[in-house]
Amino acid sequence: QSTWGNRYLLMVVIGLFVKCDLENIGSIEFPENMRFCFTLRQSSGDETRTGVYVCPDELHEMSGSRGTANLIIKFGKSECTMSFTEVKKKTRRVYTAEDSGNFVPIVAFECRGVEPVKWEPSEDDTVNVTTSAGTVFRDVDLSSLEWCEYDEKADSTIAIYKLEHKFEAIR
Repeated sequence: QSTWGNRYLLMVVIGLFVKCDLENIGSIEFPENMRFCFTLRQSSGDETRTGVYVCPDELHEMSGSRGTANLIIKFGKSECTMSFTEVKKKTRRVYTAEDSGNFVPIVAFECRGVEPVKWEPSEDDTVNVTTSAGTVFRDVDLSSLEWCEYDEKADSTIAIYKLEHKFEAIR
């Protein structure tokens, strides 16, 4: 059954919270056009789907509505939707050195009939990393849940360790 209670007919905003340890890194940027790969569960049941991508650039017409969604998925006869949403003063797409070791909500989704249960970082869905010395590394792959490199400008090792996530209802 749903982690968020009996809300399978209601819209709920679920935040993806990220936590990691940073070494000599100033920030991690999750780009606006970044897609996210999830394991999703039907809110009114136990059926799950793995490897489902939610893409901000994709918009689909919702049946019986004038609205659109970034993802429409069917569980049996139920049409479930998921869309990116910004929750002012709560979500942000940058994880900073000051955040190291703490959970931060990087993105949120309006969910109807479906809920994310696992984030699966993909090697194709990359982030940008800025070191404490200001060097920028683009297209960093977090699929192994850690990353290490050498910053020549600062003559130091830089790293992201212990990448974790959780989901929480927000608003």
